[in-house]
Amino acid sequence: MESLRCQIERFSLECHPHYIREQRQATAQKLTFDNFTDILGFLKDDRSSLHSCLLVSRDWFKMVVPLLWYRPFAHKLEKEKAALIIRTYVSCLEEQGRQRLMADGIKFHDLPKPFIDYPRYLRAFDFEHFRQAIDDSVSTLEISNPACDIITTLCREVLGYCLCNRSSGLRILKIDLLNVELYGPFLDIATIPGIENVLSQLQRFELLYLFETGDETSKRLSSLFTSMSSCSRNIHSISIIIHRVRTHLPSYFIESLAQLIQSQNKLRALSLNRFWNMSSSATIFTAMLKQAESLIYLRITPKDEYYDLINVLKCCTNLETLELLDLSPTKDSYMSLLNIPRNILNIKRLYCYDDWVNSEDEVMTKALILNMCTENLKILTLESAIPALMDLIGEYCSKITILSISISSNYLQNLLELISRLPLIHLTIGKTSRNNADKFNFTSEILQQFIISVPSTLISFGINFIIDTDNLAYLLREFPVQLKVISLYETRMSCDEVLYIILEYAIARRSLKELRYEMRKSRYMTSFSENMLSMARTIIPIIKQVKHFGDPIYEDYFETHYVY
Repeated sequence: MESLRCQIERFSLECHPHYIREQRQATAQKLTFDNFTDILGFLKDDRSSLHSCLLVSRDWFKMVVPLLWYRPFAHKLEKEKAALIIRTYVSCLEEQGRQRLMADGIKFHDLPKPFIDYPRYLRAFDFEHFRQAIDDSVSTLEISNPACDIITTLCREVLGYCLCNRSSGLRILKIDLLNVELYGPFLDIATIPGIENVLSQLQRFELLYLFETGDETSKRLSSLFTSMSSCSRNIHSISIIIHRVRTHLPSYFIESLAQLIQSQNKLRALSLNRFWNMSSSATIFTAMLKQAESLIYLRITPKDEYYDLINVLKCCTNLETLELLDLSPTKDSYMSLLNIPRNILNIKRLYCYDDWVNSEDEVMTKALILNMCTENLKILTLESAIPALMDLIGEYCSKITILSISISSNYLQNLLELISRLPLIHLTIGKTSRNNADKFNFTSEILQQFIISVPSTLISFGINFIIDTDNLAYLLREFPVQLKVISLYETRMSCDEVLYIILEYAIARRSLKELRYEMRKSRYMTSFSENMLSMARTIIPIIKQVKHFGDPIYEDYFETHYVY
């Protein structure tokens, strides 16, 4: 596939008169202005490249400005940049808005009216980073009224009268409310004039919220859900993560959220942690059932609600990705009561996360799902796998090409037998995290069997366990396939001694294209030295950090499956 930069270069070349004269094929298709706009759209997150395009021509300027301002608060900004963006938005306020700021004692100097209506291009709003930008701007202001609630006033003016009223419509709304005391008082989006029009084109909604008893924010959010249920009917992705402090969410909150989920015309992605109690389960799962046929991605924490979950999954005819978090064990007796059908879940990707270590007489809830899967399953992440689960994988999910699995050291032999039968392209092996003293015993016999078991299709290998350098050197030296990618998920393996062994492999095999490693979580953990990394970069083309083995993928999914 032609790269974006090549497409841009080709566009410039095709516009050159000499090139046009030299064209021999009269039917050759040329990129139009609209084509080029689409190409630039793929660079919307490459701000450096976009800035370099601004001054090429007037037409380029018109194409680039909307891309630079569609999501200004996507990430935490440096203080100076944050203050500049807020000042720019304040400069777009009408005179009445500026007067309201001045009446509250907030003065911005030297703010000429811009000739570009920047708020018009806002398509994605990230509340937490917006609030941080407001905080950074406050330190640059001249305040004549110290008693004024500066942050609330600025948020009201910039968010309400500038961004929401002038935007052509949001596509993304992300609300992060982990500190309700700071953010709650001015989070009253539902009362902003014209908010229905702003949210009418919303496609992605995410909420991260810490609920406490007596919290008024829950009422504001419930009002927002109710408003969105009538004006935002085409949301594609909803993610609701709510943490509770030894209390239950009020029923009106659960009901308004369920109404929001049910009201969507075609919800494609849904992510929910378990923030409801058993009395509200029916409300949530009824809403999920309403969207089951359109869902292609589902992430959920099913605490003892397997019957309801199975009923939803039975109806998920288009589901491609399923993420299950914090699973608890299920006895065989309970499993038989569910009367689970086989081969009805045509998902391509399954991710199961938990911290349980299982006994042989206990079948994990994951068996329920694996029993429903077909050979359509290609990607599987499975924590705390036991032999019974590995047998299910080998029997019913034999077409898996990407496997990430963690096991107890007692089950290494079973895993090696499994991987020898799968057409794997990527394999990551980890050790269950419950018992740190439980380590793989890499005897000469086990290492030999490991080498024999490696599928001929494998090109990527991930290490999420401890192995001494001598055994690692032997394993890589005798590895039967040419690896293109090596990933180190165990931070204690991110040391110069291990990197040296990997470099020896890269030089000897000349196949390694990428090294991924998890960055240490504290200064007390080992990590590569800068000298070794510099040397490694001369040998391995790509060296980058990787997410933790057990980290959920929903954020990546929401970012990559969204069209602005």
